[in-house]
Amino acid sequence: MGMPLGATLQIGLDSLRGNRLRTLLATSGVVIGVAALVSVLALGDGMERLGRSQIERASSLKLIAVTPKTVQSRDRLLVPIADPITLGPADLASLREHVPDAELVMLQLEGAVEVTLPGGSRRYARAVGVVAGANAAMGVALDGGRFLADHEADGGAAVAVVSADLADSLGGAGALGKRILIGGREVEVVGIESAVMGGVASRVYLPLEVARAELITGPRPPAASIAILARTIPAVEPTAEAVRRWAGSRWPDRAAEIEVETSRSELEQLRKGILVFKLFLGAITGISLLVGGIGITNVLLASVTERTREIGVRKAVGARQQDIRRQFLAESVTITGAGAVLGAALGLGLAFLAAALIRRFADAPLHVAVTPGSLLFAAGVTVVTGLLAGTYPARRAAQLSPIDAIRHE
Repeated sequence: MGMPLGATLQIGLDSLRGNRLRTLLATSGVVIGVAALVSVLALGDGMERLGRSQIERASSLKLIAVTPKTVQSRDRLLVPIADPITLGPADLASLREHVPDAELVMLQLEGAVEVTLPGGSRRYARAVGVVAGANAAMGVALDGGRFLADHEADGGAAVAVVSADLADSLGGAGALGKRILIGGREVEVVGIESAVMGGVASRVYLPLEVARAELITGPRPPAASIAILARTIPAVEPTAEAVRRWAGSRWPDRAAEIEVETSRSELEQLRKGILVFKLFLGAITGISLLVGGIGITNVLLASVTERTREIGVRKAVGARQQDIRRQFLAESVTITGAGAVLGAALGLGLAFLAAALIRRFADAPLHVAVTPGSLLFAAGVTVVTGLLAGTYPARRAAQLSPIDAIRHE
């Protein structure tokens, strides 16, 4: 009859206590491996939270664009739509009621305009026609003056904000208050946009109705679009679905002529990038845990050799192979378990220290994030390491012949 599991485990623990130095040396490898793994996971989770919080502040990934199509595909050709949908203030008001949780819903129109400067020189610029709330959504940085007031944007006032290069043509800071021609309408410059690197075209921000009247048009007038700013990144897709339902109810037979676009691909790339980063660092630190597991295997193999006679006696008095295997697996899991507890504490301490140093010297608001998933992952890897490390010594001990083992010196 085999020995009870409790008695088998107790024998294994007694053996570990009888060789304290060897047990400590075997545990040290696991402690280092688990500490490295836990610290990397904690810092990785903290970096993910920091990255998401920083991205939450950027409007680009939270924007949803609603744009009417002006062409459609027919027989593999793009054919103009005879009467394209035109978005206006009534559509804006309707959509605001349909997505009340959105941070901002704004109508805008873009296209080219001809700008006539004082003295008669002419230039071309990209006009952005906006309505109330545009500055909150677009976050236009200014070098001087102000952005269009809400009543000016909705009321079609003769005011404009010009880009830095256009302002330079008007005397730099002295451009404020000057009057220029946008198409055929005279407007007053009330603000100067900060310079943007990259050689982008000159820009003019105008009230929507002013832009609509003065844009350079071809056979078809440019279509206005609605920009929606979701409150959070996770809310982008639900908000986009609500917008699609709104389009289907407002234009039942023409919903396919409304495009609702999000930055979903960018969000997916972000998620995959963070996952690859964590897996890469986890694999690197996992090497340390593997080295600790090899150390445990070596210690247990030495223990099998030293305790060969003891194993033979136990088998002679009725211990089964599975009892011997349990004993050595228990020793292995105990070593790794103790190492995991110490390593987790050490790893968290190192993670908090590293985060504090990063905040101090890199001026980055990084904080350690301890998630249950990361701790469970570290614990699971540690248990698996203990079982794998003890498997071969346990099998070797269990397969010893009782007669040969008793005669071993």
